[in-house]
Amino acid sequence: MLSSILASLALRIFIHLGDDAVVASPAHAALAEPVVIDRDSTEGETMLSGTRTALDTQLGETDRRRLGKKVLSERRVKIVRGEFPGDADAVVTVNVELRRKDPTDPVRFISGVFTLDATGTLVHVIVAPKMRADRFEIAGVGDTDGDAHDDLQLNVVSDNTSSQRMITWAEGAPISSTR
Repeated sequence: MLSSILASLALRIFIHLGDDAVVASPAHAALAEPVVIDRDSTEGETMLSGTRTALDTQLGETDRRRLGKKVLSERRVKIVRGEFPGDADAVVTVNVELRRKDPTDPVRFISGVFTLDATGTLVHVIVAPKMRADRFEIAGVGDTDGDAHDDLQLNVVSDNTSSQRMITWAEGAPISSTR
């Protein structure tokens, strides 16, 4: 009985707020639009250099050859500001589309997601960079669980599918869950 009275009261309050009211679940309340680091700034140059180093050390030999010396352009690499465990200051998504010999072959990318500290040093590998059909886009950044570390909402996109992953942290390590 008490719960139905409280539910009714909550509904009336919501109705009085009008159409402009935004109701967000607690898990989504702290996510914000990603803030991209300017690649032409000193910080951006440091992060871009760190990205190249991280790719050189994390990619297997075959994928390193596939990537070669491709330019890590703004279209291929996004560097987003954040506060992550291990004093990481940025999260990086890499999505380098590989050439296809036959246009009917499936699209493949060298893709990955990782964090870097202010010196451009790799801190965490969230999704190991390698050749795959998926690419990653950061949809939101923010502390959703109150642990003083930013969490990530990733869109995972391939030719025929898309899904969302939520990246949170447990004991300083990234944890991925389906949204």
